[in-house]
Amino acid sequence: MKNQNFNLLALFILFSLASLSTAWAQCDMKVKKQGIKGQILWREGNFMPTMDGNKNKNQKAFIEKGISRELFVYALTKTKDTEREGVFFTKINTKKIAQISSNEEGCFALDLPTGKYSLFVLEPNQQWFANRFDGEGNIMVIEVKKKQSTEVNIIIDYKATY
Repeated sequence: MKNQNFNLLALFILFSLASLSTAWAQCDMKVKKQGIKGQILWREGNFMPTMDGNKNKNQKAFIEKGISRELFVYALTKTKDTEREGVFFTKINTKKIAQISSNEEGCFALDLPTGKYSLFVLEPNQQWFANRFDGEGNIMVIEVKKKQSTEVNIIIDYKATY
């Protein structure tokens, strides 16, 4: 039984790594002084691994690709500083610092002053999406350090199942 559980875990890890390697593009964008750079990735469909590695005929295919979106940088934002509707944020009550569009592969780079920020992606429904939270109620925290480029990869996955 332990061996079977280990095999399932190994299969899941292998599947997860393989799926990521097919979607992440090599983003060659750079920041001038300091800031953030990375990629926005869209996930949709069923990402659950199967026991034998084959898809069930009733299982939808999954999509994983870089995507063009508007990325908003706000002052560090707590959940109490926002209004939500389901998985989306409808209002952000902190200062907007910057915004940038990612390219067709989802790649972006943005110069920013040192500090901690919250990132939000504007979706086609004109609401913001963010899906990472720290233990203190802060939303999608990123820290920019002096003369450093901070790598950040954002996964938009509200239409994916795991």
